[in-house]
This record gives sequence, structure tokens and C-alpha cells, in this order.
Amino acid sequence: MKTLQVFLARLKGLPRPSLRQGQGLGVGLVLVALLLWWAGNRPEGKAGDTVLRGPAPEQVPDFAALPTVSARKAAFFAFLLPRIEAENQRIDELRVRIEGLLSAEESWDEETEGWLADLEDHFGLPSPGGGADRLPRLLRRVDRIPPSLALAQAATESAWGTSRFAQVGRNFFGQWCYSEGCGLVVSYMHNLNSHPAHRSFRVLRAAARREGRPLSGELLAPGLLRYSERRAAYVADLLAIMRFNRLGRFDH
Repeated sequence: MKTLQVFLARLKGLPRPSLRQGQGLGVGLVLVALLLWWAGNRPEGKAGDTVLRGPAPEQVPDFAALPTVSARKAAFFAFLLPRIEAENQRIDELRVRIEGLLSAEESWDEETEGWLADLEDHFGLPSPGGGADRLPRLLRRVDRIPPSLALAQAATESAWGTSRFAQVGRNFFGQWCYSEGCGLVVSYMHNLNSHPAHRSFRVLRAAARREGRPLSGELLAPGLLRYSERRAAYVADLLAIMRFNRLGRFDH
């Protein structure tokens, strides 16, 4: 319920459409139905699990069937935001464990060494870890994605969830999700955190960490010039979407 209350509070800040007389009640009912639908479909971890997994595949809502732009955007945020936050929480938990190893005085046991090696491989580090930079370089890849940026990219790549690729192929971010259970968000975040093309994004994020600056979508968007062939125009579109819809409120 806490997550639902937070979402409701954030939803109050969304731009409201101008309504003709008599339409207000209909749109209100639509939004109430959307929130009730969201409450029953938000991703949950298994009982006793401290690490959240990507949600299993499920039917994507028909956003185009909603009657107003405001309702479509509200449904879009309600569908994606809990999944973005769940994956960020999982990444945060990995970071906490890695940061704990930085301050550990004793040498790592065989199990920890194996865990680190698997994690390095998963995040695409090009060579086996070693030396004083091993954990810091891993932390540059194991880090969260600002929700405002993820929402803006999903809106751009999927036409606010209405494209055929989003509806049929679950392709919200310009990439296919092939493995069972990978979810709508998990593979997208892993792409930003591991692919060589997005090194600039990770460099910007690491610099913000060093300087103690909050990770915001507007700050990190310029690092995604290579995400699209449109380069600077693509980044400009992301910034416009974040600012117009005030998506920065979802970053924390």
C-alpha cells in the first residue's frame, strides 16, 4: 500500500486536461479503474525474498484504448514505474554488498571470489578483475537508472506504449526481450549498465557519484548520444519529455 500511496501523491502533479461539461466523471472513473488495476498488478517478490526479480511476462495494457492523453500517460506511468523501481532496488542491494567488500579487512573466501567473477562477467567487464580498482570499476556498472530517464526513453521508443512493438513484442526500449521472465525493464537497464556504446552514460553517472550529486535523468541523458542514430536530437527529445511531464519527481 505504501508504494500505491506514493504513486497517488505523485499522480496529483500530472497535467490535467481541459474537460467539457460531463466528461469529468468519466475520466475520473477511468483513472480510478487504472489505479485499482495497477494495485493488483504491481510486481512482487516471492515471500521471504530480499532480492526482487524482474516481473514475469504479462499482457501489456491497451494504452491506445484510453480516452484522453492524460489517462494514457497515467496508465503508462502506473504500469512502468513500479517495475523500474523494483529493478533499481535489486541493483541497490547488489551495490550494498559490493561496497561492503570495499571495507572488509579480511581476504575474500572462494564463494565471494566466484560471486564477483560471475558478476563481472554478467556486466560485461572485458577482463578478469584484479587490483585496487576491481570493486570501483564494478560499481561503475552496478548502479541505478533514474526513473525519469527510463520513463522518457520508454515513451519515446514505444509511442507511450501504443506501438505494435510494445503491444506485441513487449519492446518498450527499442530492444527485444528474449529470455523468459526478463521483464520489461531488466534487459534495458542491463544494456545501459554493460554495453560499450553507453560508456559515456556510466562515466557521467560515476562522476555524479563522486561529487555527491543526485542521479537525475536530466543530468545523465547527454550520455545516451549513441542510444539512437538521431544522437543529439534524441537526447533533446528525452529532455523535453522529462521537463514537460515533470518526471524528475520520480527520481530519488
